[in-house]
Amino acid sequence: MLAGKRSMALNCKLDCYPGAGSTTSSCRRWIEWLSKSIRATPVQLPGGENRTAEQLFTDTQDAVDSVIDGVAGLAGEPLVSFGHSMGALIAFVVARRLENEADGIPSLLVVACAPGPRAPRGCEAISLAKPN
Repeated sequence: MLAGKRSMALNCKLDCYPGAGSTTSSCRRWIEWLSKSIRATPVQLPGGENRTAEQLFTDTQDAVDSVIDGVAGLAGEPLVSFGHSMGALIAFVVARRLENEADGIPSLLVVACAPGPRAPRGCEAISLAKPN
């Protein structure tokens, strides 16, 4: 997916969901490295960058509802959803909903820095620090 001699052309749309406390600027830093055939779109939720005047979401479903219409209109076009940290959760819920409502999009879901949907919750934190 990275531009360069070894990259293959992949015509698709890439939606990028940044993590909590982050903004779409974090995605824009690496988007310029992608092949030109990939149309990357950072998804900005209310409360960040140009949407600071809008009320923050306190519910995942409300966040998903705010982006689903724009994404669902892409049926028939290859779509890759990438989410980082909290953005991974939103990307996952968007993907699950699109799978039920929009005939198989997204084509691929990529998540980073987040546990899988079946991972146990409430685990103790692991520290690399030496015990006292």
